[in-house]
Amino acid sequence: MIVRSLRTAMTALAIAILATGAAPASDTDKLSLGPKVGEKIPHALAASDQAGKTRDFDSLKGKRGLILLFNRSVDWCPYCKAQAMAWNGRLGDARALGYEVAVVTYDTVAKIAAFAESRKVGYAILSDAKSEIIRAFGVLDDSHKPGSFAYGIPRPIIFVLDAKGIVRHRFSEESYRQRPEIDVVLDSIRKSSGRGAEG
Repeated sequence: MIVRSLRTAMTALAIAILATGAAPASDTDKLSLGPKVGEKIPHALAASDQAGKTRDFDSLKGKRGLILLFNRSVDWCPYCKAQAMAWNGRLGDARALGYEVAVVTYDTVAKIAAFAESRKVGYAILSDAKSEIIRAFGVLDDSHKPGSFAYGIPRPIIFVLDAKGIVRHRFSEESYRQRPEIDVVLDSIRKSSGRGAEG
């Protein structure tokens, strides 16, 4: 009886949250960190990419905007490497919608360059070695203390930005072992832009 009551209460709570429109139903955002939908990004994304070239939001975005992934590490995190490669395989789909893809990580330029070269990555990976962008966005994983090899990493989260740098969608999971499905991200972009399945 107690279990049934708890389930009923949890179901009612979930319905109430959805009814308030706290987050778009099509977006999966479990962390609620960083800029919210409708807010402008708090940093110009000025950082070096895997080629050592200084980039910023204007040089990263596509015609319609940018899909920005915060990634723990493409050097030692297997989940991050898998996510990075999965998006590399879907670049054509993102670009068909007018979006570019970029990743922010605390890895050094040398480390992201090694990963990008070995995996033939076709989008920009930004080295935020001092975690300045990560902190500006408010997505720092504070469970790692100074002195830890993981100090400075972000919580994995995806922001979909329009061409003016305004957050239009947010996606995250509670565990770093899980990452938002690419099709969910792309479908949300299609629906919000009124574009069909063909992009």
